[in-house]
Amino acid sequence: MKVITKFFKKRKKKKEKYSDLQIQEALTQLREALIMQPLDAILHFQYAQAASKANLPFLAYAELKTASVLGLPDKDGQQLYQEIISKVPDLLEMNHNQWFRLHSIASKLKEKADGKKLRILDVGGGDGSLAAFLPEMDYCLVEPDTNGISGTHLPFADQSFDYVVSCHVLEHIPIESRELFLDQLISKASKGLLLLNPFHVEEALLRKGCSCLLMLPMRDGLMSTLNAAFRK
Repeated sequence: MKVITKFFKKRKKKKEKYSDLQIQEALTQLREALIMQPLDAILHFQYAQAASKANLPFLAYAELKTASVLGLPDKDGQQLYQEIISKVPDLLEMNHNQWFRLHSIASKLKEKADGKKLRILDVGGGDGSLAAFLPEMDYCLVEPDTNGISGTHLPFADQSFDYVVSCHVLEHIPIESRELFLDQLISKASKGLLLLNPFHVEEALLRKGCSCLLMLPMRDGLMSTLNAAFRK
């Protein structure tokens, strides 16, 4: 990882442009390093830098916010924040289906926040686009294909986030692994679990699953409620 740090510093001093290959190599190395050190704020910061250079503004923004949650001082990320925020496109230009899902989740979280700043853990959040809908909240991304953090082995202390969010992830988890996955989500939330997934609805047209937003406060018996609600 020192090699990547030196790479960034060296290029910054020379004021040279990065080649696409160099950026992709840096992203790959950082992703591999994050698998081994998922709570390293500096690695997430460097990943945000590389994502910004790769013109991946949503990922860059999500990773910078993740670095902040993990302890990166605000002053260290201020310059990069300005660079990234100028690249984030208008959210209304997003695919309508994706916009509707993320807007629905963000609206529910803002309602629960009641003006307070919440800590949000987004499990399976892809490129972290949800972060752009929640600029006023502390946000942390978990996505094995993006930043190497596993959703079934979350490396965070129990109840270290106010709400844990997972959007259209559970249906992709093998049935035999779902209870472990949900246990992980529940254990990290102090206030509630927010899920957007297909649910089994008997009265639905042709008895197909309906995509629903489910906010679950932390309480006893939550797992049995989930087992009854989700499609098998």
